[in-house]
Amino acid sequence: SLQCLTLYGLGLTDATDTHIVAGLVVNHSLKTLNITSNNITSVGAVRIFRALENNNTLETLDMWKNRLLPPLHSPPLSTGSSPLPPPPPTPSLPTPSTSQ
Repeated sequence: SLQCLTLYGLGLTDATDTHIVAGLVVNHSLKTLNITSNNITSVGAVRIFRALENNNTLETLDMWKNRLLPPLHSPPLSTGSSPLPPPPPTPSLPTPSTSQ
């Protein structure tokens, strides 16, 4: 049975990833899936991740070099200040006393 599938650079898109999703739902032997260097966006990636919720065999999913960034028309992730707290103040070092 198939344990490793590489679909590198085939121009896969959100429209064609439905076949991957369908396969992940029914496949019980695939351990590695490499879909690097395609045109899958975050929309397609979410579908793939949802299909993996019921897949207990896949160990490695490589999606490097796809279009997983949010589209330019998406609302900003944060509208307030930075989600990270400011760094703590740097403690001041004591000045050496000069003794005579």
